[in-house]
Amino acid sequence: MTTNRRNFLLSGAGAGMAVAAASVSKVAMAALPEPVIQTTANTMPPLVPNTGRNYNPVVTLNGWTLPWRMNNGVKEFHLVAE
Repeated sequence: MTTNRRNFLLSGAGAGMAVAAASVSKVAMAALPEPVIQTTANTMPPLVPNTGRNYNPVVTLNGWTLPWRMNNGVKEFHLVAE
């Protein structure tokens, strides 16, 4: 293979993408909230916590209940703009 500027830049870009992909840890990816998927425009029923006390759900303008998750014993609510 001949060494030229194009091959040098392509190999550098490939190495850069490999480093960038490897630098995202599984812990960081696990911290992302799960996406809320809804197939209809109907109002969703409130989510019920698996453990602990019940809660008064936050309802967003389009009628969905705001998704939540437990983080160190504290409920976190995540509003996703779409």
